[in-house]
Amino acid sequence: IKDLLYRIRIDTARTLKSKMKFGLIQMMRKQLIPLIGIMTFAAAAATFASLYFLFSKNDVILNKSRNPEPWEGVDPSKPQKLVTIHQKWRPIEELEQVYDQVISHVRALSLSTLQLMLSVTKAICW
Repeated sequence: IKDLLYRIRIDTARTLKSKMKFGLIQMMRKQLIPLIGIMTFAAAAATFASLYFLFSKNDVILNKSRNPEPWEGVDPSKPQKLVTIHQKWRPIEELEQVYDQVISHVRALSLSTLQLMLSVTKAICW
């Protein structure tokens, strides 16, 4: 009987030590251990991907009022994808000129529209 009690005491001490060592995982069902591992890996991967895109990509912004058009500052010669195979980009001169003309017309149009709105507002208010 002393031998049996001694074995029970040792087994109980080992069980308590293992529960203290592994915490909640030992108290849970053992079938949940792979699920917990997979979910932890997925959460870590999502966090890493979010931080990677936030700090390495120019078109991802947190404060829209500071930089309303971040895609204007993107360097087209630098690949924007995670994996790019045989990408070569060269600017097209004619397309760049057309783009500059369109931008200047849009700015002039928005300025003239703003002036028109101000004059109409003044006419209505006075």
